[in-house]
Amino acid sequence: MAWLLITALLVRLFAHSGASMIEPDLCSTSCECLQGLPFVVECKNDDLSQIPHLEAEPYPFEWALFFDVNKISKITAMPTTDNLILLSFNDNPILEIEDMAFANLTKLRRLTLKQCSLTGDVFTLDAFKGPRNEEDGADPLPLEYLDVSHNDIQSLGDHAFRHFDNLKTLIISDNPFHDFDDTTSKAFGELIGVQTLDLSRVQIKRIPEKFFSRMRQLKELILAGNNFMVVPDEVNYIQSLERLVLDNNPIKVLSKNDKSYFHGPSQLSQLHLSYMPDLNKIDAEAFYNLDNLKVVTISYNPNLNFIHKMAFASSGIHLKKVHLNNNNLAVLDNELLDWAALEEIDIQNNPWVCDCRIVWFTKEPLENLNANKPQLTEYIICAKPNDATGQSLPYLASHDYAFKCPEIEKVTNPYYYGPLIVTTIFVGALLLLSATVLCTYVLYQKSRSSGFSGTTVQYRRADFSNNLESIAENVYA
Repeated sequence: MAWLLITALLVRLFAHSGASMIEPDLCSTSCECLQGLPFVVECKNDDLSQIPHLEAEPYPFEWALFFDVNKISKITAMPTTDNLILLSFNDNPILEIEDMAFANLTKLRRLTLKQCSLTGDVFTLDAFKGPRNEEDGADPLPLEYLDVSHNDIQSLGDHAFRHFDNLKTLIISDNPFHDFDDTTSKAFGELIGVQTLDLSRVQIKRIPEKFFSRMRQLKELILAGNNFMVVPDEVNYIQSLERLVLDNNPIKVLSKNDKSYFHGPSQLSQLHLSYMPDLNKIDAEAFYNLDNLKVVTISYNPNLNFIHKMAFASSGIHLKKVHLNNNNLAVLDNELLDWAALEEIDIQNNPWVCDCRIVWFTKEPLENLNANKPQLTEYIICAKPNDATGQSLPYLASHDYAFKCPEIEKVTNPYYYGPLIVTTIFVGALLLLSATVLCTYVLYQKSRSSGFSGTTVQYRRADFSNNLESIAENVYA
């Protein structure tokens, strides 16, 4: 097998060395040509206002063409070029893309249009139309990678992506969508083969229902830097999804009760929830039915001070790497994860309370870290108690520090004593109700025994006839 690979490489190098004498005509202009695989032609920063003339001839080697940082406002139809695999127009004020502009580029796999002031208007029905396939009548581009980030796209026509059957990666981040209207949603629905979708910083706070329903090959979804207040429920139904990035969103709580939690997708293996300035609580079953989760990164969340011990109750059985560094965690529960099964743990740069509640970590988890990843133990620093402040946990553990239990538990975490408070209130209410019922019963029994009920009162009718005569005599006397 190895000799086949070596032979193929030698053949390609020979073809390239033989073809190096045949260079694109652009090399004789102000463009710079760089030998390599692929051959690179850079017409960057040349003050070009239009695409220069290109000869329609099949070069016998793969090559890439860059028109970055120019003044090209219209992309006209490119001539037939069989081996052009990458085309870049970054940082041009593009207002129009001519119909079938790329149809003659039969092997074009990557197209970048970053920072081009593009609007949705350039995505006309046939701008990205490819050569017609006589077998099935389709006309898709061979394009596999498209980057249209950092533009001014606010909405799209419903057939903007009609000819992108082969597209695997779409980078459309940093565009002011604000919301996905119906036509935009329909446009995205045509990306049936996309595997990576970057929707970072597009200023959305919701995802329409069934937005991803036709993206059945989507494996990586990046939603960083948006305005989600809760976990967008639609991500839970992308059955093919393997990696999800929700960094830098204003989510405050991950909780089943607040309908801000993960109950899928079952194939998810990597989850990133970092740089979230408002996140402060991760509740029980926040990660539900994530049976294939292997890597979790929850880092650089300055207000995150509580992770419920049952947060991964029905997930996490296959977890290998957990990053909880640079948060505001003081206490970590032994029951949160199967710590001994993890290959990598990072809990550095948290204000740990180094008392009896952290002793469990100084055993097998810390021993494994010291043996395999000692660099991840350097900044496990204690914030409390006072005699441990500023000391590293590994240092204290190796010097027989007495990890005492606090005599009086102070509520430094509003959620730490939640169950105790609820139990106390319940027991108090139950005692009060019992006392009320008992008092009522005692009073009832006393009233029966003292004659307040069931006793007959005896009386005799007064004889008014005799009394009236005596009264009269006394008056006239």
